[in-house]
Amino acid sequence: MASALPYVPVGYGTSIVTSSPLVLNASRCTGGTYGVSSAVYGPTDNSNTCQSCPSGMTTQDTNPAYSGAQQAAVINNGSGSCVNSAGYGYNSTSGLAYLCAANTYSPGYTQTACSSCGTGLLTASTGSTSYSSCYVPVGYGTSIVTSSPLVLNASRCTGGTYGVSSAVYGPADNSNTCQSCPSGTTTQDTNPAYSGAQQAAVINGGSGSCVNSAGYGYNSTSGLAYLCGVGTYSAGYTQTACRSCGTGLLTASTGSTSYSNCYVPIGYGTSIVTSSPLVLSASRCTGGTYGVSSAVYGPTDNSNTCQSCPSGTTTQDTNPAYSGAQQAAVINNGSGSCVNSAGYGYNSTSGLAYLCAVGTYSAGYTQAACSSCGTGLLTNSTGSTSYSSCYVPAGYGTSIVTSSPLVLSASRCTDNTNTCKSCPSGTTTQDTNPAYSGAQQAAVINNGLGSCVNSAGYGYNSTSGLAYLCAVNTYSPGYTQAACSSCGTGLLTASTGSTSYSSCYVPVGYGTSIVTSSPLVVNASRCTGGTYGVSSAVYGPTDNSNACQSCPSGMTTQDTNPAYSAGQKAAVINNGLGSCVNSAGYGYNSTVQQLYVACVR
Repeated sequence: MASALPYVPVGYGTSIVTSSPLVLNASRCTGGTYGVSSAVYGPTDNSNTCQSCPSGMTTQDTNPAYSGAQQAAVINNGSGSCVNSAGYGYNSTSGLAYLCAANTYSPGYTQTACSSCGTGLLTASTGSTSYSSCYVPVGYGTSIVTSSPLVLNASRCTGGTYGVSSAVYGPADNSNTCQSCPSGTTTQDTNPAYSGAQQAAVINGGSGSCVNSAGYGYNSTSGLAYLCGVGTYSAGYTQTACRSCGTGLLTASTGSTSYSNCYVPIGYGTSIVTSSPLVLSASRCTGGTYGVSSAVYGPTDNSNTCQSCPSGTTTQDTNPAYSGAQQAAVINNGSGSCVNSAGYGYNSTSGLAYLCAVGTYSAGYTQAACSSCGTGLLTNSTGSTSYSSCYVPAGYGTSIVTSSPLVLSASRCTDNTNTCKSCPSGTTTQDTNPAYSGAQQAAVINNGLGSCVNSAGYGYNSTSGLAYLCAVNTYSPGYTQAACSSCGTGLLTASTGSTSYSSCYVPVGYGTSIVTSSPLVVNASRCTGGTYGVSSAVYGPTDNSNACQSCPSGMTTQDTNPAYSAGQKAAVINNGLGSCVNSAGYGYNSTVQQLYVACVR
């Protein structure tokens, strides 16, 4: 008859209505409580009350996924009816619930563990209740673990890739993968200037995390990178343009990554643009200055300025013989580029220039000594710049030293030697004048035809400029441009070409007379009519001591002999006292050489 007893239904629990007498009620256990797991007949106490599920657990009648009817139909019969609440997982070993840890979730109402969001996916806190609480962190990207069911992982985007720019909750597909940065860009986690910890801390959230790679600049308008051109560089890891090395500084190629790749080109020198920060520019060294002899990389000061060539030297870019293009192509790399300026020679030992001395010249723009004009050739001054400045001095003539190349020397024209022009026949130059001392002869400059004077024994015709042989009875000591001098009327010379007055003589039988006293000029005439002249020629008479002398008294000369014809008379030479004969009517004493009067018979 026990089956007829009253019982507490499965899933129900009792409560006391009255204690004495004991009166019990039974009601369905809900809201996270459970009742008896089997009917309890004839309950005699209140030991079958609804029991609360353990912490973190509830019953299915509270399941928000259930309809009201489903919730009403739930029988919570015993502790096995307890399920984990939303945000809790179930430990099947202990039968207890636990709060879902971060990055896991549980919608609850099961007796299962919390589900992982997926490796790398996060939740905002513990106790997440659904997959929609799971999110892809900023800077992360997803990858598929399994396609069916879809399981995603998330990992930090690195190495030139970027992830989501804001958290993506409950990702339902693989549209949030890491994206590659555009060409020429990368991300800061690859920055070699960063420590490992700094690299690890980088979050590449969105395309804005992309920075230009080393060797690339960043175009802020397009958001794209470009390769740094020659003369620019970029260390990268910024969103800035390539930096200029400085005007005139170069790089060996495009894509340079640091200022240390910038160099001062050979033949260039630096100048300061700004001092703080130091900004340098480089320009080609010209106009007698020279630059660095080898490229200087990453200059950090202004010690590589253009240097001036030493005094008297310059550089080939100033060479007037060069075309504009040739001058522009000159690279003055180091002091070895300095060449002597026009008018200067170069001393290869000292590397210094010197002013070309008189008689030498230099067109410059070499590293050679001044060239000699040639022995004897002169220049008007020091510092001559071309052979056209060399001249043959007045009174000098040239001779060939070598024919190919032609090298000439010049020497003073003396005695009509060398290849100097010969004076016309009968003339010479004063350096042969025997009346001159050696020093006087050496000082003579025979400059042109006008230097020619008549030689001794020659006279000079001022009209024709030519010499002529002094005729008989004239003379010339030469070394003038004057006519031959007459010995004086009646004075003779032994031949033509007499060279001095001492060659002039009073002929036998002649006597002198004074023409002028100062200077003394004498004539000579034949002594006649009872006078006699010199008995032998008198050369170079210097006074009038050789006048015709009268024969002694009573004597005469044969030219008065009436017995002589005119021709015989004219031929008489009265040379000395012995030419006197007794006159008619006189006798001659040969012993005493005296005349006496003849006796008349």
